[in-house]
Amino acid sequence: MLQHGNHRFPTPVVIIDEVKKTTNARADQLGEKMERAKETQQASHENVTAQLQNLHQKTEAVETNLANKLDTIHQKQEDSEELLSGKLTKIHERMSRPLSATLSATSSSDRRT
Repeated sequence: MLQHGNHRFPTPVVIIDEVKKTTNARADQLGEKMERAKETQQASHENVTAQLQNLHQKTEAVETNLANKLDTIHQKQEDSEELLSGKLTKIHERMSRPLSATLSATSSSDRRT
């Protein structure tokens, strides 16, 4: 310390040492903040990755479910078409018979009931 009258002043060396200490302390703080930011970023990245994987799995499940439903609909449609085709064939057979055969078939079926 330098002294001038009743006043004491720090020497340039003391000032430089204080600046170095402050600068080093601040650099350490910034380094710690950067490390925490990296950790937070990594955790965030892992979280987003997990969410994306979850969404992908859900999307695949929905696609599979829809494909199964579509297959079921197609199968029901085919079954209905076969049933209708069979009914139409019976109707055509009845219509191609002579009227007397149709009446006798109807009356014999009435007797069975």
